[in-house]
Amino acid sequence: MAELNLQILLSEYRDSYEPGSELRGQVVITSPDGAWEADSIELVLFWRTSGIGTRDEGVAESLPLCKKDEKIPSHFTRDFEVQIPLHPYSYSGKLIKINWHLGLYVKKGWMSNAETEIDLVVRPAGSDVSTGVIPMAGEQSIFYDDDGSPLAGGPPLMS
Repeated sequence: MAELNLQILLSEYRDSYEPGSELRGQVVITSPDGAWEADSIELVLFWRTSGIGTRDEGVAESLPLCKKDEKIPSHFTRDFEVQIPLHPYSYSGKLIKINWHLGLYVKKGWMSNAETEIDLVVRPAGSDVSTGVIPMAGEQSIFYDDDGSPLAGGPPLMS
């Protein structure tokens, strides 16, 4: 049996998504072998940590896209809409990273699974996920050197 072709197509791709905004798109699954039965098809919006320490993850939204043992046509499409949660924000620090993903997971039979994921950046307008800096009104950001000492005048510039 040939493998399924899974795609997550976003209506509007952006560099980042603001907390509380809507994410819309379409899921497309094609099977070169014709119609097939699915145990489950699920679209999941989630975050996952990486870096030093225990890994963690959380599911913001999970959308089932079919019923168990449903007959799926060789070209399956389904529109979706999910809301980006208010937190946590994407973060990329030296010790830990928080990454957002939108995943499509298909299970057909006890040994046949297929999946695809796309990476997302979730951050408020005006923030910088690469430094983890989120400026607050009336607040001055403090940047630190590799040894932990405060830097005067802002972050070091790339040379």
